[in-house]
Amino acid sequence: MNLANLLLNSRSAKVYGLVSAMLVMWLGGFFDKEGQVVKEYRIQGVIVEIHERAYLVRLSDGRQVRLAREQELVKGTQVSLKIMRYDTKKERAILLSKS
Repeated sequence: MNLANLLLNSRSAKVYGLVSAMLVMWLGGFFDKEGQVVKEYRIQGVIVEIHERAYLVRLSDGRQVRLAREQELVKGTQVSLKIMRYDTKKERAILLSKS
């Protein structure tokens, strides 16, 4: 059996199609979903470090989170955050506004 027959037979074509479909879904973020939101709460924090594309924020409970830099803020600015906890125990923080 030569390579062309191996690549073009129906069983191989189905496998290639399935693998390519899974690759497209993975690249599209289909498998990256956190799940259902279990809890949502607001918390205060202070910007402690500024990076090129992110802020490091210390929350009022002592934890630290890294946020995408969507607004221009300075070090020491107090901010309000919304924290969403998912059923996978993952948490995501969103910057709401300056306090």
